Amino acid sequence: MSTCSTIISRHIDYLRDNFLCESRGDHYVLTTPYTFPDNDAIQVFIRETADGRVVVSDRGEALRHVAVMSGHHIAESQAEMLNRIAAKHDLIFQQGEFIALTSYAESGEAILRLSMAIKEVGDLAAVARVQSVVRFAHRVRGLFEQRRIPYEADFPVVNEDGLNLSVDFFVPAEGGKFIQAVGQQAGKKDALETYHIFNELLERDDHRQKFVLVEKTLSKPNMLMLRRKADRVFTWAEADELTHALGA
Repeated sequence: MSTCSTIISRHIDYLRDNFLCESRGDHYVLTTPYTFPDNDAIQVFIRETADGRVVVSDRGEALRHVAVMSGHHIAESQAEMLNRIAAKHDLIFQQGEFIALTSYAESGEAILRLSMAIKEVGDLAAVARVQSVVRFAHRVRGLFEQRRIPYEADFPVVNEDGLNLSVDFFVPAEGGKFIQAVGQQAGKKDALETYHIFNELLERDDHRQKFVLVEKTLSKPNMLMLRRKADRVFTWAEADELTHALGA
């Protein structure tokens, strides 16, 4: 049986083998084995100041990544949470950047603190996205029930690889219509998921109407992606038009 020291050594070996460091001009870019919720690697940036101190920072990449991942910048109401994350890990948070001021002797510990803070920011965005999805789906259910539109939620679709997918809502009236509900915190991942689900239906020659209801207009690329496979994309402000299209 392995001893504690062996287990720790193997873990350290794994970390050593999975860090990648590149020199870029006046700084180093360290790609870590730690990841955001979408499995993209966390990177930190390291440089030495004129007085010999070491600056370890994310150069704003955490918030930029979150914006790409979710389609939205972190809300003003969450700014205090970002400051708390920075304080928890003994970091400076200014102008959207997490920073550790340290020495070469303590840079390893600073890299770990910064990486854990970045991971927390990613988790914060992931939780906000899930809450947004659940909240908006509940809102859409309320709309259908208020307008007395019969529907099935999480309608199953099995793709050619046997993976279970689902469409948010299926309305059986008039031959059947599919509806995907995309919440305010949605980003590229959500648009891609809807694109692939609707594409799967089209590849099966299922030409029943496919609608998307977005809580709020998404970025132009994401809206274009949705329109490529959907018969129509409605915003929440156009909910009356959607219910009319559903036969209500």
